[in-house]
Amino acid sequence: MKKAAKAVNKFFVNLDSWHLEALGILVLAILAAPILYLKKGAVFPIHDQLDELILNYVLSAKYFGQSMIPNMMNGLPASALKPSAYIFLPLYALLSPFAAFVIQYICVITTAFYGNYGAVKKLTGSSIAAFLSASLFAMLPFRSIYGNCLSGVPLLVFSFLLLSEEKSGTFKKIAAYVLIVYVALSSNLVLTGFPAITFLLIWMAVLAIKKKKFPVHFFFGGLTLVLSYLICNLDLVKEALGMGENFVSHRVEADIGLTGRSFFSHFKDVFFEGVQMSESWHKYIFVAVVVALPFVIGIGAKTKALRHAFAWMALATFAATVLTAFFSTDGFILFRSRLPGMFSSFQFQRFFYLLPGLWFMLLGICLGLVIKGLSDHAAPAGVLIALAALLPSVNYIARNPESIFYQNVNQVNNGAITGYITWEKLYAEDLMEEIGKDIASSCGLSKEDYRVGCIGICPVVPLMNGFYTIDGYSNNYDVEYKHAFAKAEEEELAKNEYNAAYFYDWGNRCYLFSHEWGNAYMIGKDEHVYLDDFCFDTDALKDLHCRYLLTAGEVHDAKAHGLTERGYYESPGSYWGIWVYELD
Repeated sequence: MKKAAKAVNKFFVNLDSWHLEALGILVLAILAAPILYLKKGAVFPIHDQLDELILNYVLSAKYFGQSMIPNMMNGLPASALKPSAYIFLPLYALLSPFAAFVIQYICVITTAFYGNYGAVKKLTGSSIAAFLSASLFAMLPFRSIYGNCLSGVPLLVFSFLLLSEEKSGTFKKIAAYVLIVYVALSSNLVLTGFPAITFLLIWMAVLAIKKKKFPVHFFFGGLTLVLSYLICNLDLVKEALGMGENFVSHRVEADIGLTGRSFFSHFKDVFFEGVQMSESWHKYIFVAVVVALPFVIGIGAKTKALRHAFAWMALATFAATVLTAFFSTDGFILFRSRLPGMFSSFQFQRFFYLLPGLWFMLLGICLGLVIKGLSDHAAPAGVLIALAALLPSVNYIARNPESIFYQNVNQVNNGAITGYITWEKLYAEDLMEEIGKDIASSCGLSKEDYRVGCIGICPVVPLMNGFYTIDGYSNNYDVEYKHAFAKAEEEELAKNEYNAAYFYDWGNRCYLFSHEWGNAYMIGKDEHVYLDDFCFDTDALKDLHCRYLLTAGEVHDAKAHGLTERGYYESPGSYWGIWVYELD
């Protein structure tokens, strides 16, 4: 019996040293399979991704090397539509937007898995802990349009772990530099870059103090990261130095955005729930932390290095949470509003972009503490306890209704009743093609010869289908265009205080907002809405070169408002029902 127990223990000890990263291919295949099966019937997060930011890639690729992008808002400078991750731009130049987006998503979850696996394995020595935490991390609902801003954090840690090791050979160090460049090219300076560089400076200082010598390779790794980011963001550097575009950005009118919430209120939300758009879904990682605590305080002869790793990762996670909360407080926002230039609107609280990666590396360390702590005589028990500690997180993430994997599996099984807005439904290619053909046949003009405006319909829909619009989303466009656009909806905004604040105080969404519909821009055909009180200034719309309006509902007494109805369009495969009106 003892011999059998010893053999089983040895098996699990050996298993923990195997190259389980090979199984990552299976994990990634499982996550991608529903999407590849559904094709354009697949489901992805829409907000802050498919409803706007995908155009930063599609239009930047189409007009690469040109100073202006003519399709949106009567022409925008190229710097107004910057992709978050330049490394993916060639995909959109060579492939269809859907194919490019899916490949980008697969690259992002691949980076998530192998980055987390490498970091956790390096920190713990446990292949099992690394595999489990990496598999779960890859399941987070990454908005891949941001590239590896979230998913690349563990890979960055892994790269600098390689550079900080004196025994790392030349090949590993070269690989580390390559990975650092990859993270920089596939993420964003203002989202991940500046908080990551801040933490890396602290890490470098700790290494220098601890080893009593300057960490040369670590320093050059940081320099490589900074230079790579700067090369990708030369226009941002010029703006910071006051040498930017020759127009005044609409951001000069941005409201300072006071929340009325305390530091502790922000801290509690970030620490226990995470941050919207940077979903870490970490609430059940606390279970693993509690289970690992006995090993943190000294159980297990092989956990000394892991205890140090736990302490530093927990401290980094706590610090990122504190900084996120502090930079979100009213006091700091008021201080920021007095800073010069672009810094008055800079979102310093973006340390939250580090949090998903930090939480899941902490999870891997907790699992490693349990597994390694019991590996001498009770390795099977260590693995079982680690799995039990992981189970609440697995259940929460795998079955979360916002999970990309869950939604697409659900779409495969119950596509007729899920109600999800798929890629195909959102962009409605068949519908927009029909509208384009009818306009061409009625007026003899191609799409570049006229402009459309959208009411209740996201402008991304016509833009993705080759139309030219007066409206759109940009975080850096000419304030004079904002003023001209405001004239077209001045009366509408006067009748809705929320819409007025949304447009005048923020303004990134340069949309036509109806006071009857609020700031809704995703009104589907099943909502059957009407525009009973049309208050847009058609003369001001004409001044913006708008010839057609695409609306989510019928305009009451359209003729009296200077509009001629040109038809209603919908299709079974489209989310939208679109009324087309021509301005007389």
